[in-house]
Amino acid sequence: MIRKVEKCDYPEIARVMMRAFKQPPWNEDWQYQRAYQRIEQLDDGKYTRCYVYILDNKIVAVLCGKLITYVDDNELMIEDFYVDPDYQRQGIGGLLMEEVSKELDDVAYLTLLTGKEFYSVDFYRKNGFIVKD
Repeated sequence: MIRKVEKCDYPEIARVMMRAFKQPPWNEDWQYQRAYQRIEQLDDGKYTRCYVYILDNKIVAVLCGKLITYVDDNELMIEDFYVDPDYQRQGIGGLLMEEVSKELDDVAYLTLLTGKEFYSVDFYRKNGFIVKD
């Protein structure tokens, strides 16, 4: 199940983020307060949209982005997207993106920036993203 992030989710999201980004290739050692502050910042704004994927009454994935208006359409620029390491490679990331796309019916595209050779490019391609220079 997906739903919009609520402020009461911030502690759990911060812990999921810490676990996700501690893994390769990031190997980042986020402190709890910094992770909490990041989700608080990402979820703060008129044009931000943050969603969680809940499985077994736990938050296992997070997607946050910002609505961007263009001449003919709107996009959601993904700023953070991660899945708890214990739930990766189970299709949850793809399901979360698919459900967010349905939820945001006025958004024509989900976009993000990542390195062309970054390991996650294959995941995004499998989920309908197109790589542009």
